[in-house]
Amino acid sequence: PCVKGSESMQRKALLTSLCRLSIPYWGESSNTSHLEEHHIACLQVLFGVMHRHYDALQNDWYIILCTLEYLSSFSISSPALSNIWIKKSVLISSCITRLSPFTTCLSDDSLKCFVSALVDVSNAWVANASKPKPPREEGGPFASRGDPTTSSGEDGSHRQKESSGMTGRFFSFAGRAFGGGSDHDFKGRKDFFDASVARVRASKTYAEDFCNTVYSRIDATKSETKKEVFHGLSFSLIALTDVALCNLFRYSCFGPVVATHLRDVALSSTATEIRLFAIDTLMNIIRVQLSHESSDSNSQRSGGGSHSIRASAVSLQDYLCVDEVQVDDTNAADRSKLLQADLLAPLCDAVKGTDKVDTAEAGLNALNGILEGSGHNLSGDAWIPLISAIGELSGCPEIEGSDGKAKVDRTLPAWSTCSMLSFRCLKLIVDDFLDELPSPPH
Repeated sequence: PCVKGSESMQRKALLTSLCRLSIPYWGESSNTSHLEEHHIACLQVLFGVMHRHYDALQNDWYIILCTLEYLSSFSISSPALSNIWIKKSVLISSCITRLSPFTTCLSDDSLKCFVSALVDVSNAWVANASKPKPPREEGGPFASRGDPTTSSGEDGSHRQKESSGMTGRFFSFAGRAFGGGSDHDFKGRKDFFDASVARVRASKTYAEDFCNTVYSRIDATKSETKKEVFHGLSFSLIALTDVALCNLFRYSCFGPVVATHLRDVALSSTATEIRLFAIDTLMNIIRVQLSHESSDSNSQRSGGGSHSIRASAVSLQDYLCVDEVQVDDTNAADRSKLLQADLLAPLCDAVKGTDKVDTAEAGLNALNGILEGSGHNLSGDAWIPLISAIGELSGCPEIEGSDGKAKVDRTLPAWSTCSMLSFRCLKLIVDDFLDELPSPPH
């Protein structure tokens, strides 16, 4: 029953309990909390669930991704862990780095649920960007989605003490329920490895290797986000970006949700670094998509349906691993293609709607970069939102919008650089792309 039906309350309760037992605290910040052996044991089961039942989880991905968001800030190393459990902790960190390529094997419906869950987790973190930990709310992130195991008067520290005592019984039950229960990582081995080496590798958080891996992929797209800024972003926002880039071969099935979230982040976040990262990510997605559309082959697309879940995985060393297979996906182009106007609209809306000068400047630079690199690949429908966004920041006196609300006054001196950037974009269009603009309606 735990893998039947996307809305199974039995499965939801079991998964929620497993996730709660996987980390020391929910909705609280503590510099003295460390992972213990029972946390690692529960995480091992959790990653086994993700690997075996990836297409059955559906809406329950939210519970799991909340757990990974909280886990990302914890140190891999812990004084409460013996050498053998330190090594397991390192393997869990490796599983996290494989998360994005793993999603290329999800079905379209499962990917939509996965992305929607990431957006929900990211929304909570963006809204609390000034805090080093997730929002301190009763029940942690599960409260907003109806955690079936939460009681309103339950104390966090009391839950932690309780979890330590019941974990042995629960872990055995969860292992059987989800197809795990035996330890294949160190079966038949002794704890002989060099503990000092393991602890040096483990003297970082669970997010660090993941961030480094994702940054190397994003940096290859000529991202303008600096590494130190990137490492300060939330796990969910980084994962959302990487999952989108890994699944561009079917962008049309989930892309609008990602792009809308990035637009909203660019418009509403109080942190400059987060706003600029959202603009930079939108630009990269657009550029890569336009370059793919101009190519006759889909072979350069990341993922492209050429991966399959490793069926033989029985341990942390193999969980979330994917193997390359030969697949003839003749529908790849159709699954990735989105109307160019829809592709550009979120970035253009962010440029037009922002009341922050730095975001507007970054958006105009992004539009200029798209024109320089992919302008000849733009179709007629794409020029309308693009020119509209450029004109919005030209420095002309503003009038009321269609909703009756006064727009941002961009005639002020602080917006002078935006006017200059708008003129540069317009000049580029007139000089290089005038013949490609659509004819006006008769």
